[in-house]
Amino acid sequence: MDRVQDEKKLSSHDDTFNPIFPSLHNVSEDSGPRNYVDAPSPIRLKADISSDEALKHIRTANNISITPELFEKLYLTPQKAVKGDLRSTFANPTPVALLGFLLSCGFWFTLASTLTPFFNAYGAYASDPTKPYEGLASEGFHASYGFFLLFMGFLSLLYLICALRTNLVFVTIFFGLFMTFVILTGSYWEIALDHASVAAKLQIASGAFAFLACLAGWWIFFAQMLASVDFPYQIPVGDISHLIRSGTERAQDKERFSA
Repeated sequence: MDRVQDEKKLSSHDDTFNPIFPSLHNVSEDSGPRNYVDAPSPIRLKADISSDEALKHIRTANNISITPELFEKLYLTPQKAVKGDLRSTFANPTPVALLGFLLSCGFWFTLASTLTPFFNAYGAYASDPTKPYEGLASEGFHASYGFFLLFMGFLSLLYLICALRTNLVFVTIFFGLFMTFVILTGSYWEIALDHASVAAKLQIASGAFAFLACLAGWWIFFAQMLASVDFPYQIPVGDISHLIRSGTERAQDKERFSA
């Protein structure tokens, strides 16, 4: 009778045993110590391994290190059975969405904190501490705020260069943003020099480029929505990914010629 009960205990433990997390297995004291998994050696996964094979290693290993290329393959561009070739047309959606989100949040948070009295961003330029709003009209505030817009323009320029490998709509978006920030920088610096008429014209010009960027943004959004639902009619985005050859293609040609 005791032997039957012991066999039932062992079978119940085996049914609930998790080979991935053996420490979670509730082993009774009378069953004795068990060593289900030996201490694993570190496993390094390279980018040339397939996504399915890499996931199999990850499921069975406790200590691994993966290359940045493999990380992007697994988590930024996971292998899915989807129709079409959206990633090559619109670029990888995950980093593009993250960059757009960070750019938008960072810009609007900085703008809001600059104009919020609690942060005293403009009050520091006021000659009278009891009248912090006078700092908004000071030369120092407009000159320093122009540098914030200037570096936003540099960031947009980096995105513009990267967009040359995607499509014309993305190029239009980031070109419009680049021109918007650069012209706005000049506008604030002209205000600091007390050239109000020139600053007003620059603000109008920057608004025109911002409007162009917004139109292109809505265009690419509409194109992505149509492509995501496999709509029978698509709108063009001007694919230019073939104009600048990728680094992978150049490396393959170099290896082919050297061989």
